[in-house]
Amino acid sequence: MVRTIIESTEDVLVLPLPPEYKGKKLEVIYYSLDELSENISTVNDPASIAKYKGLISVDEAEQLKKHIQKSRSEWDRPI
Repeated sequence: MVRTIIESTEDVLVLPLPPEYKGKKLEVIYYSLDELSENISTVNDPASIAKYKGLISVDEAEQLKKHIQKSRSEWDRPI
């Protein structure tokens, strides 16, 4: 895996590939580091969580809570 940070100077990007990647299917994802920092600050903002209050019923919340507890307990079992 190759991960690097570059600064774009034009609207075209050319990526040199290591020889072992030639002929392989590759996934390329690109985003601005500014976008990433904006998304992280939104996720960590408690006010952004408050907007979801009341979207599910009390019964649905209880079912979800039980499901999460069951899922967590499965991690503790020996395999």
